[in-house]
Amino acid sequence: MEKVGNSLLLSASDLVRHLNCQHLTALDIAVANGSLAKPKVWEDPLAQILWKRGARHEQGYIDHLKSSGFAVTVVDGVGVDNETVAQTREAMNGGAEIIVQGAFRSNIWVGRTDVLRRIDTPSKLGPWSYEVIDAKLARETKGGTVLQLCLYAELLAGVQGARPENCYVVTPHSDYEPQVYRIDDYGAYFRRVRDGLTSAVVRGRGDLSGAMRALRHMPLAGAVRPAAEEGRPPLARCRCHEGPNRRAEETWHRHNGDARRYAAAA
Repeated sequence: MEKVGNSLLLSASDLVRHLNCQHLTALDIAVANGSLAKPKVWEDPLAQILWKRGARHEQGYIDHLKSSGFAVTVVDGVGVDNETVAQTREAMNGGAEIIVQGAFRSNIWVGRTDVLRRIDTPSKLGPWSYEVIDAKLARETKGGTVLQLCLYAELLAGVQGARPENCYVVTPHSDYEPQVYRIDDYGAYFRRVRDGLTSAVVRGRGDLSGAMRALRHMPLAGAVRPAAEEGRPPLARCRCHEGPNRRAEETWHRHNGDARRYAAAA
């Protein structure tokens, strides 16, 4: 979550955080608005190992595509800005076979895709369109990954005028064979979480105009009502109150076994 001007920009990570804890979203909004200091987070060295292995896995898949004869176009830059968005659209308009790190922005939503693959399905780009492929280190695809892919598919549809039917996940030890996920199978789940986050931003006054514009232009979006009309009880005390050190320590113990296995395999 990042504040640019008077608007909050939301990403797939914010969707997953909201799914895990609605109060965490409220804290993120407060930090982005400057009313709450950003907490100091202990950097887990094992988490750094996992991040490096994830980056290596993604690069391995890109190298696999190159060795298979695909022409790969890389969108340079970090984050989502006018330059990276323009590079992505130029590559898509030109019909690039593979686009790495595509950048998208639509209203308050932003994202960068691992891989866009050209397919022979017509769109407003021409006799082709694109679908999303994400490289993940986990061997089992999680709900957060599905949310991420659904958001990317929606951002992609805003550019090419057609939503891809499928999205894909490349896991380790799969010979880089993507797993197929049909977007419509998860659409209702995605819209529920997405609209819940957007509604939370509206209630938190993080971006009133941008969030409401986003809701009006979202297909099949549910109605957003004020919190007082929703009849929801107050949020129970959640783990966000426990402080970063306590959470970091418990996260370390929870993932220690997996991290050590990944490290041993490196």
